[in-house]
Amino acid sequence: MVQLWYPAQKSPAGAQRAQYLGRTEQEARTVSDALAGAVCLPGFLVDGVPRARTHAVFNAPVAGGGDRFPVVLFSPGAGGVRTQNTAWAEELASHGYVVAALDHPYDSAAVVLDDGRTIRAATASTGDRDADEELAAGWTAVRAADLGFVLTRLESLDRGTIAAPLVGREPSTGRLDTARAAVTGHSMGGAAALQAARQDPRFAAVIDLDGYPHGPTSSPSPRSPSWTPRCGTRPATWPARCPPTAASASIARTTPADLPRRHRPTAARGARSRAGAAPGRWSGPGGT
Repeated sequence: MVQLWYPAQKSPAGAQRAQYLGRTEQEARTVSDALAGAVCLPGFLVDGVPRARTHAVFNAPVAGGGDRFPVVLFSPGAGGVRTQNTAWAEELASHGYVVAALDHPYDSAAVVLDDGRTIRAATASTGDRDADEELAAGWTAVRAADLGFVLTRLESLDRGTIAAPLVGREPSTGRLDTARAAVTGHSMGGAAALQAARQDPRFAAVIDLDGYPHGPTSSPSPRSPSWTPRCGTRPATWPARCPPTAASASIARTTPADLPRRHRPTAARGARSRAGAAPGRWSGPGGT
Protein backbone atom coordinates (compact mmCIF):
# COMPACT_ATOMS: atom_id res chain seq x y z
CA MET A 1 0.00 0.00 0.00
CA VAL A 2 1.37 3.40 -1.00
CA GLN A 3 0.08 6.79 0.10
CA LEU A 4 1.06 10.11 -1.45
CA TRP A 5 1.34 13.57 0.05
CA TYR A 6 1.84 16.34 -2.52
CA PRO A 7 1.68 20.14 -2.87
CA ALA A 8 -1.99 21.06 -3.28
CA GLN A 9 -4.11 24.04 -4.10
CA LYS A 10 -5.71 25.85 -1.20
CA SER A 11 -8.75 23.93 -0.02
CA PRO A 12 -12.08 25.68 0.51
CA ALA A 13 -13.08 26.63 4.02
CA GLY A 14 -14.61 23.70 5.82
CA ALA A 15 -12.94 21.04 3.67
CA GLN A 16 -12.75 17.81 5.64
CA ARG A 17 -9.25 16.93 6.75
CA ALA A 18 -7.88 13.45 6.22
CA GLN A 19 -7.80 11.05 9.12
CA TYR A 20 -4.46 10.18 10.64
CA LEU A 21 -4.25 6.39 10.44
CA GLY A 22 -6.40 5.54 7.45
CA ARG A 23 -8.78 6.58 4.71
CA THR A 24 -11.80 5.87 6.92
CA GLU A 25 -12.38 5.79 10.67
CA GLN A 26 -12.83 2.03 10.48
CA GLU A 27 -9.44 1.60 8.81
CA ALA A 28 -7.87 3.95 11.34
CA ARG A 29 -9.37 1.92 14.20
CA THR A 30 -8.09 -1.34 12.70
CA VAL A 31 -4.58 0.08 12.39
CA SER A 32 -4.69 1.71 15.83
CA ASP A 33 -5.77 -1.53 17.49
CA ALA A 34 -3.02 -3.45 15.70
CA LEU A 35 -0.36 -0.97 16.78
CA ALA A 36 -1.58 -1.08 20.37
CA GLY A 37 -1.60 -4.87 20.36
CA ALA A 38 1.94 -4.98 19.00
CA VAL A 39 3.23 -3.22 22.12
CA CYS A 40 0.74 -4.80 24.55
CA LEU A 41 -1.18 -1.59 25.24
CA PRO A 42 -4.82 -1.83 26.31
CA GLY A 43 -7.09 -0.52 23.58
CA PHE A 44 -8.68 2.22 25.70
CA LEU A 45 -5.35 4.08 25.83
CA VAL A 46 -5.51 4.72 22.08
CA ASP A 47 -9.29 4.91 21.73
CA GLY A 48 -9.17 8.52 20.50
CA VAL A 49 -6.44 8.00 17.90
CA PRO A 50 -8.76 6.73 15.12
CA ARG A 51 -10.64 10.05 15.28
CA ALA A 52 -7.51 12.18 14.90
CA ARG A 53 -7.24 14.24 11.73
CA THR A 54 -4.31 15.79 9.91
CA HIS A 55 -3.68 18.97 7.92
CA ALA A 56 -4.10 17.15 4.58
CA VAL A 57 -7.18 16.84 2.38
CA PHE A 58 -7.85 13.70 0.37
CA ASN A 59 -7.91 14.09 -3.42
CA ALA A 60 -7.25 17.85 -3.38
CA PRO A 61 -6.19 19.37 -6.74
CA VAL A 62 -2.45 19.50 -7.23
CA ALA A 63 -0.73 22.88 -6.89
CA GLY A 64 -0.60 24.91 -10.07
CA GLY A 65 2.38 26.53 -11.72
CA GLY A 66 3.80 23.56 -13.59
CA ASP A 67 6.65 22.90 -11.14
CA ARG A 68 8.10 19.40 -11.11
CA PHE A 69 8.26 17.92 -7.64
CA PRO A 70 11.22 15.90 -6.29
CA VAL A 71 10.12 12.58 -4.87
CA VAL A 72 10.78 11.22 -1.35
CA LEU A 73 10.02 7.57 -0.53
CA PHE A 74 9.52 6.51 3.08
CA SER A 75 9.61 3.08 4.75
CA PRO A 76 8.43 2.84 8.39
CA GLY A 77 10.05 0.85 11.18
CA ALA A 78 9.35 -2.81 11.92
CA GLY A 79 5.62 -3.15 12.48
CA GLY A 80 5.19 0.52 11.57
CA VAL A 81 2.66 1.97 9.17
CA ARG A 82 2.77 4.39 6.25
CA THR A 83 1.07 7.20 8.20
CA GLN A 84 3.38 7.17 11.22
CA ASN A 85 5.39 10.16 9.96
CA THR A 86 2.42 12.15 8.65
CA ALA A 87 3.57 15.49 10.11
CA TRP A 88 6.97 15.04 8.45
CA ALA A 89 5.35 14.12 5.12
CA GLU A 90 3.05 17.16 5.25
CA GLU A 91 5.99 19.44 6.01
CA LEU A 92 7.95 18.13 3.02
CA ALA A 93 4.91 18.45 0.76
CA SER A 94 4.56 22.09 1.84
CA HIS A 95 8.11 22.64 0.53
CA GLY A 96 7.31 21.21 -2.89
CA TYR A 97 8.09 17.50 -2.52
CA VAL A 98 5.92 14.50 -3.24
CA VAL A 99 6.17 11.96 -0.42
CA ALA A 100 5.30 8.32 -1.09
CA ALA A 101 5.02 6.33 2.15
CA LEU A 102 4.75 2.55 2.15
CA ASP A 103 2.98 -0.11 4.13
CA HIS A 104 4.82 -3.44 3.85
CA PRO A 105 2.28 -6.33 3.88
CA TYR A 106 3.00 -8.96 6.55
CA ASP A 107 5.43 -6.53 8.20
CA SER A 108 3.35 -3.43 8.96
CA ALA A 109 1.07 -3.95 11.97
CA ALA A 110 -2.03 -3.91 9.77
CA VAL A 111 -2.56 -3.14 6.08
CA VAL A 112 -6.16 -2.56 4.97
CA LEU A 113 -6.49 -3.18 1.24
CA ASP A 114 -8.97 -1.57 -1.16
CA ASP A 115 -11.16 -4.67 -1.12
CA GLY A 116 -11.48 -4.54 2.67
CA ARG A 117 -9.07 -7.36 3.49
CA THR A 118 -6.67 -6.74 6.35
CA ILE A 119 -3.15 -8.16 6.27
CA ARG A 120 -1.54 -8.33 9.69
CA ALA A 121 2.11 -8.51 10.66
CA ALA A 122 3.67 -11.96 10.47
CA THR A 123 7.25 -11.00 11.36
CA ALA A 124 8.53 -11.68 14.86
CA SER A 125 11.81 -11.91 16.71
CA THR A 126 13.02 -15.37 17.79
CA GLY A 127 15.15 -14.12 20.69
CA ASP A 128 18.25 -15.63 19.13
CA ARG A 129 20.62 -12.88 18.03
CA ASP A 130 22.11 -14.67 15.02
CA ALA A 131 18.75 -15.97 13.83
CA ASP A 132 17.17 -12.54 14.22
CA GLU A 133 19.97 -10.90 12.25
CA GLU A 134 19.38 -13.34 9.41
CA LEU A 135 15.65 -12.65 9.52
CA ALA A 136 16.22 -8.89 9.60
CA ALA A 137 18.48 -9.11 6.55
CA GLY A 138 15.71 -10.89 4.65
CA TRP A 139 13.03 -8.43 5.74
CA THR A 140 15.29 -5.52 4.80
CA ALA A 141 15.88 -6.99 1.34
CA VAL A 142 12.12 -7.28 0.74
CA ARG A 143 11.56 -3.70 1.85
CA ALA A 144 14.40 -2.45 -0.38
CA ALA A 145 12.79 -4.24 -3.33
CA ASP A 146 9.45 -2.61 -2.41
CA LEU A 147 11.09 0.83 -2.48
CA GLY A 148 12.66 0.25 -5.89
CA PHE A 149 9.36 -1.07 -7.23
CA VAL A 150 7.45 1.99 -6.01
CA LEU A 151 9.94 4.33 -7.68
CA THR A 152 9.45 2.42 -10.93
CA ARG A 153 5.69 2.82 -10.64
CA LEU A 154 6.05 6.52 -9.90
CA GLU A 155 8.11 6.87 -13.08
CA SER A 156 5.28 5.18 -14.99
CA LEU A 157 2.77 7.43 -13.27
CA ASP A 158 4.71 10.50 -14.34
CA ARG A 159 4.76 9.29 -17.95
CA GLY A 160 1.02 8.61 -17.83
CA THR A 161 1.41 4.92 -18.65
CA ILE A 162 -0.56 3.89 -15.55
CA ALA A 163 -3.66 5.43 -14.02
CA ALA A 164 -3.26 8.42 -11.74
CA PRO A 165 -3.90 7.53 -8.07
CA LEU A 166 -6.65 10.11 -7.63
CA VAL A 167 -9.97 9.38 -9.30
CA GLY A 168 -11.04 12.02 -11.78
CA ARG A 169 -7.76 13.99 -11.59
CA GLU A 170 -4.32 13.84 -13.15
CA PRO A 171 -2.19 15.41 -10.41
CA SER A 172 1.10 13.74 -11.15
CA THR A 173 1.49 13.22 -14.92
CA GLY A 174 4.53 15.22 -15.94
CA ARG A 175 4.91 16.68 -12.45
CA LEU A 176 7.01 14.04 -10.66
CA ASP A 177 10.74 14.71 -10.86
CA THR A 178 11.85 11.12 -10.35
CA ALA A 179 15.38 12.05 -11.44
CA ARG A 180 15.59 13.75 -8.03
CA ALA A 181 14.41 10.94 -5.78
CA ALA A 182 15.40 10.43 -2.16
CA VAL A 183 14.81 7.22 -0.22
CA THR A 184 14.23 7.46 3.52
CA GLY A 185 13.10 5.30 6.39
CA HIS A 186 12.94 4.85 10.13
CA SER A 187 14.62 1.99 12.03
CA MET A 188 14.28 -1.11 9.82
CA GLY A 189 12.88 1.21 7.17
CA GLY A 190 16.09 3.21 7.42
CA ALA A 191 18.12 0.05 6.90
CA ALA A 192 15.95 -0.71 3.87
CA ALA A 193 16.54 2.81 2.55
CA LEU A 194 20.30 2.30 2.78
CA GLN A 195 20.02 -1.05 1.03
CA ALA A 196 17.81 0.41 -1.70
CA ALA A 197 20.31 3.21 -2.31
CA ARG A 198 23.14 0.65 -2.50
CA GLN A 199 21.48 -1.35 -5.24
CA ASP A 200 19.50 1.29 -7.14
CA PRO A 201 21.40 4.27 -8.62
CA ARG A 202 18.15 6.12 -9.30
CA PHE A 203 18.04 7.27 -5.67
CA ALA A 204 19.89 10.59 -5.50
CA ALA A 205 19.90 10.83 -1.68
CA VAL A 206 19.24 8.57 1.30
CA ILE A 207 18.28 9.33 4.90
CA ASP A 208 18.41 6.59 7.53
CA LEU A 209 16.51 7.63 10.65
CA ASP A 210 18.07 5.52 13.40
CA GLY A 211 18.22 2.32 11.36
CA TYR A 212 20.91 -0.33 11.90
CA PRO A 213 22.18 -1.65 8.54
CA HIS A 214 21.31 -5.26 7.72
CA GLY A 215 22.30 -7.45 4.83
CA PRO A 216 25.53 -8.50 3.13
CA THR A 217 28.55 -6.42 4.07
CA SER A 218 29.90 -6.94 0.57
CA SER A 219 27.23 -4.63 -0.86
CA PRO A 220 28.67 -1.49 -2.45
CA SER A 221 28.43 1.76 -0.55
CA PRO A 222 25.52 4.02 -1.53
CA ARG A 223 26.38 6.17 -4.54
CA SER A 224 24.12 8.92 -3.26
CA PRO A 225 24.71 11.35 -0.36
CA SER A 226 23.54 9.77 2.88
CA TRP A 227 22.62 11.06 6.31
CA THR A 228 22.06 8.92 9.40
CA PRO A 229 20.94 11.01 12.40
CA ARG A 230 21.38 9.29 15.72
CA CYS A 231 20.92 10.52 19.23
CA GLY A 232 22.32 8.72 22.24
CA THR A 233 21.50 9.35 25.88
CA ARG A 234 23.01 8.25 29.14
CA PRO A 235 21.79 8.67 32.72
CA ALA A 236 23.87 11.80 33.26
CA THR A 237 21.96 13.57 30.47
CA TRP A 238 18.43 12.59 31.50
CA PRO A 239 15.91 14.18 31.19
CA ALA A 240 17.63 16.44 28.66
CA ARG A 241 16.24 15.96 25.18
CA CYS A 242 18.26 15.26 22.08
CA PRO A 243 18.66 18.15 19.66
CA PRO A 244 16.00 18.15 16.96
CA THR A 245 16.90 17.08 13.43
CA ALA A 246 15.42 18.68 10.32
CA ALA A 247 14.77 16.01 7.73
CA SER A 248 13.52 18.52 5.18
CA ALA A 249 16.65 20.64 5.51
CA SER A 250 18.94 17.64 5.13
CA ILE A 251 17.18 16.58 1.93
CA ALA A 252 17.64 20.08 0.58
CA ARG A 253 21.38 19.75 1.19
CA THR A 254 21.65 16.47 -0.65
CA THR A 255 19.61 17.24 -3.76
CA PRO A 256 20.22 19.77 -6.56
CA ALA A 257 20.06 23.41 -5.60
CA ASP A 258 17.21 24.29 -7.96
CA LEU A 259 14.49 22.94 -5.67
CA PRO A 260 10.91 24.17 -6.12
CA ARG A 261 9.56 27.12 -4.21
CA ARG A 262 7.65 26.60 -1.00
CA HIS A 263 4.00 25.67 -1.44
CA ARG A 264 1.06 26.19 0.84
CA PRO A 265 1.02 23.61 3.66
CA THR A 266 -2.18 22.04 2.34
CA ALA A 267 -0.55 18.85 1.12
CA ALA A 268 -3.23 16.47 -0.01
CA ARG A 269 -2.77 12.78 -0.15
CA GLY A 270 -4.12 9.75 -1.95
CA ALA A 271 -3.74 6.06 -1.25
CA ARG A 272 -3.23 3.21 -3.66
CA SER A 273 -3.04 -0.51 -3.07
CA ARG A 274 -0.12 -2.54 -4.42
CA ALA A 275 -1.88 -5.82 -3.88
CA GLY A 276 -3.95 -7.64 -6.48
CA ALA A 277 -4.02 -7.34 -10.24
CA ALA A 278 -7.07 -5.21 -10.91
CA PRO A 279 -6.54 -2.33 -13.38
CA GLY A 280 -4.89 0.65 -11.73
CA ARG A 281 -3.54 -1.26 -8.75
CA TRP A 282 0.12 -1.71 -8.06
CA SER A 283 1.56 -5.20 -7.80
CA GLY A 284 5.18 -5.98 -7.01
CA PRO A 285 7.68 -7.29 -4.45
CA GLY A 286 6.14 -7.95 -1.08
CA GLY A 287 2.57 -7.92 -2.42
CA THR A 288 -0.05 -10.55 -1.88
